[in-house]
Amino acid sequence: MRSFALREFARGVEGLDRFVPGAPLRRVRERLFGVLAPESEPVDPRL
Repeated sequence: MRSFALREFARGVEGLDRFVPGAPLRRVRERLFGVLAPESEPVDPRL
């Protein structure tokens, strides 16, 4: 679970790194969807 959180955080930081210098929004959205996609998967209720 911890590694998942670290990967999600890294994707968010990469999205910001692309957004701040003015990268095209499609490149920023790539990272945004990379963060949101795993959250749409069902969560194991035992967690």
